[in-house]
Amino acid sequence: GVQLLHTPGHTPGHQSLLIETEKSGPVLLTIDASYTKENFENEVPFAGFDSELALSSIKRLKEVVMKEKPIVFFGHDIEQERGCKVFPEYI
Repeated sequence: GVQLLHTPGHTPGHQSLLIETEKSGPVLLTIDASYTKENFENEVPFAGFDSELALSSIKRLKEVVMKEKPIVFFGHDIEQERGCKVFPEYI
């Protein structure tokens, strides 16, 4: 299944995705709620519409990570991108 997660801050209506995959289990796409792993881990929102909302969204996504244990993909993390498997291996 696919869940849309309201993660405002970067933009007022920003959404992230939690996807349940057949082979890999849950996958969280932070999109622009967290640009990089470093932003996520250190709770540093990237510039956007509202930095307080963005920080709140990062904290909520961290709660999702604790509960669901997903693989997390960040919106603009070049280091992560270099090591990622791509379709069809990943799904």
